[in-house]
Amino acid sequence: MVNGKPKPIRKSGFRIKKEAQVAAAEVEAKLIRGILPHLTPVPIDEYFEKWVKLYKSNLSTTTQEH
Repeated sequence: MVNGKPKPIRKSGFRIKKEAQVAAAEVEAKLIRGILPHLTPVPIDEYFEKWVKLYKSNLSTTTQEH
């Protein structure tokens, strides 16, 4: 939960479903004990640059400059 709203934790790269289930159980156990997952603050300029590269890679040069 973040600000009273559910926010799922996403992770991939497991070879089999059982590995993913074990990892999910570990995260849930930590949440129950009050240990938050690794959330690191990122400066807004770095976040924005990554976001633009990931989601808006097809923008024209003029649009990117604005």
